Amino acid sequence: MIINSITLENFKSHKHSHIELNRGISLILGSNGAGKSSIFEAISYSFFKDFNGTLDEIVRKPADENDIVKQMKVTVEFEINTNHYKLIRGRKTNAFAELHAIENGKPFKICDGDTLVTNEIKKRLGLEAKSFKNAVYIEQGEITDLIDKTPAEKKELIAKLLNIDSLETAQLELKQIIDKYDRQKSENDGKLSNKDSLEEIKKELKNKIAEKQSELDIIIPEYDNLKKDLNALSEDLQESDKNKNEYEKLKSQIFQQKKLLSNLEEQKKNNDQKLNEIGELEKNNVDLKKYVEKLPHLKDLKELESEKTTCLIRLENVNSTLEKIKTYKKSLEDNEKSYLEYYNITDELESLNSERKVLEEKVKNNQEINVKIDDKQGRKKDILTYIRNISNHASKIFNENFNNPEEVENKVLEETEKTEKSKKSLEENIKENDKTIFSKRSELKNIEKSLKDLENTKDTCPICQSNISHEKHVELSKQYTEDIRKIELKINELIEANNNHNAKLKDVNNYLENINEIDISKLKDQYTEFNNLIEEIKELEKSIPQVKEDAEALEKLDKSIDEKRIHQKEIESERNAYIVAKDNLEKIDIEEKEKDKKEIESNLQEIKDKCRSIISKYDIRDDLDKTLEFTEKKVEEYHRNEAIIESKENILNENKKVNDNIINESSNLRIIEEKINNLNYDEEDNKKLHETYTSQEDKVETIKTTITRCDVEIKKDEESLERNKKELEELEEVSREQKHLKDYIKLLTIIRELYSKDGVQKDLLDAARPEIQKYTMDIFNDFDFDYSELRIDSGYDISVVNKNEVLNSNMMSGGERIVIALALRLGIARVISKDRTELLLLDEPTIHLDAEKRERLIEIISSTEIVPQMIVVTHDDGMEALSNHIIKISKVNGISHVDNS
Repeated sequence: MIINSITLENFKSHKHSHIELNRGISLILGSNGAGKSSIFEAISYSFFKDFNGTLDEIVRKPADENDIVKQMKVTVEFEINTNHYKLIRGRKTNAFAELHAIENGKPFKICDGDTLVTNEIKKRLGLEAKSFKNAVYIEQGEITDLIDKTPAEKKELIAKLLNIDSLETAQLELKQIIDKYDRQKSENDGKLSNKDSLEEIKKELKNKIAEKQSELDIIIPEYDNLKKDLNALSEDLQESDKNKNEYEKLKSQIFQQKKLLSNLEEQKKNNDQKLNEIGELEKNNVDLKKYVEKLPHLKDLKELESEKTTCLIRLENVNSTLEKIKTYKKSLEDNEKSYLEYYNITDELESLNSERKVLEEKVKNNQEINVKIDDKQGRKKDILTYIRNISNHASKIFNENFNNPEEVENKVLEETEKTEKSKKSLEENIKENDKTIFSKRSELKNIEKSLKDLENTKDTCPICQSNISHEKHVELSKQYTEDIRKIELKINELIEANNNHNAKLKDVNNYLENINEIDISKLKDQYTEFNNLIEEIKELEKSIPQVKEDAEALEKLDKSIDEKRIHQKEIESERNAYIVAKDNLEKIDIEEKEKDKKEIESNLQEIKDKCRSIISKYDIRDDLDKTLEFTEKKVEEYHRNEAIIESKENILNENKKVNDNIINESSNLRIIEEKINNLNYDEEDNKKLHETYTSQEDKVETIKTTITRCDVEIKKDEESLERNKKELEELEEVSREQKHLKDYIKLLTIIRELYSKDGVQKDLLDAARPEIQKYTMDIFNDFDFDYSELRIDSGYDISVVNKNEVLNSNMMSGGERIVIALALRLGIARVISKDRTELLLLDEPTIHLDAEKRERLIEIISSTEIVPQMIVVTHDDGMEALSNHIIKISKVNGISHVDNS
């Protein structure tokens, strides 16, 4: 498979990235965290929906509220055996996927939907997700692991790459399944232990049911006989209770009838009393009738007295108004002069205030000039202090004096440039020394390991286990020791040099910090502002002589205004009196008031005449209010009596009806008394019959309760027996299941043993080893090493044969070991893909490699066509020599950008 292009839309940190890929080597270059490895993850996601984390985590997060993420999508265009395809997978509201075949430049949909697309990809590639990843993707540090790990660790890594480790997972899962069935077996054993006790319970329940049924056979006939006797007693009791009810009903009727007669007699007595009272009231009303005739005239007199009072008050008000008119006229004559003078002063004050407003504005402006001058003098002083402080600070740093900000600026720029160059040089020296120290320490570690292995052997090569002479053994030991001494000495020299560089770098940084404290831009702005302030102050000071003249004119004008206001205040009361008198005279009609006075006097005389006529006619001498109150009470009494007298006829008619009712109800009472005498009822006999019935009923209920209890107990025992039967049937099923469980556990145990590392896992690794060895040797031979054979033993340790001498990989140079590791990894990929490897994805292949191995790996990749297409992700700028097709990845504000140029 060859990938032609990949497009990432809102995938992880990529907003919209399109990458064109060629055959040969494509290099994806960028700093750590730029979004390089996300491209490999996007390939895995698009082909098999395989990714780390959750789906939400691979969807790009919006940078701000304006950054809208509508969908995430990865589009890959690729070819398999000259057939071209376009694969789209992503998520909008829901997940979606589409696979298209491209014929003559036009896409034709093959299928859509996550599952269908994934299955179609598996079929066309001939690989599932994990095998595809292991065949084409070489992870960070994977090549290093194939160099540095022990044979056992290499074997484990190779098993993982071949998916054989899934058998280890299956073995562990089988253990969990077997444990689950063992727990089920133990649980079943516990259930089956109850079977004997359930059989015993079944026997007991059957015996109890038989005993209860025997008891019922005895008491049911006895219950039927008692029930028959009770029915006969019930008929007698019903007849007796019927007579009792009739007796009590008649007794109640007699009581009600007597009560009714008593009420009628009482009603007749009350009516006779009311008729006597009405006769007395008729006599009294003859005397009260004279007050009824007198009351209307007394009310007329009361009303006339009220009208008389009202006329007197009106007359008094009119006389008072006429007196006020005289007073107002005199006030107008006395205050007219002051009134006119007051308004003349008002006009003069208005003119003076206008003049004062102009002068006051001038004085205010003059005061603002003084304030401005003070403010600018203060600002000028602050700026001068700042400029002196900065100049002093610069003089102290640079050890020379400055006359103006331009001199300070020139010195700062000159010293900053010179110091930055020195800083950069020191940092580069430190970085280079650190790289050399890291490389030397890795080299030292390898030599120390070789020396240690040499010390643990005697006349035997610790690497290949071949025999060597004692002199060769001693020579190797001396050589390793001398190499260790030289490397340690070199490391110490480099550390000492870095310590000196760091001390100088600290001084340089402190010097830069002191320089950066000088804000040149601010200093220049302050200096310009200082010169401007001097000119502004000079201009403002020219206006000061006019200030005193304007202030004196304003003071004189204020004095004149105050004098006029005081005089106006003195005559204000006389002006107000004039206005009040004038307003009141304008409101009053004098002729109308004179006319009202004559009319009121005429009405008053007429009212007095009517009052004398009424008093004379009805001889009214006492207090009118008391006489009126007394008369009204007598009239009320007269009307109350009349209302009662009007009911006399109704009472007479009612009395006639009451007499007729007394006669009728007395006859009804005699009839009821005759009925009760003819009724055949004895209270004592009825009571005894009730007692006999109750006793018999209690016996019946007792036996009935016993029968019910037996029925309930039998039913309960029968239900228990049914449950017992079901439990025994379930135990039979458990017993059959237990046999199957034992057989199944035995079978799973055998399969688990087969899946162990010494079983199928070993067989599969052994089966794959010759093929891996063949492909590894084929690739290794492409690099023109002088070795006749490459061997991979059962422990997956690698050795090579050179002129009949077998060399372990640890005895080879760093470059040779990196070639073997790469060849082995590619050989495994060919086995997985069945020798159809066209694509390799290398993720940071140089990580953890020392300088020698790194250079050798780059040389191998660039000089040999390992596969038709190789995509390498790295942050190592030194790998740019690998390819002319370099794709640079950078991240700005959290978003990855692709440069295909």
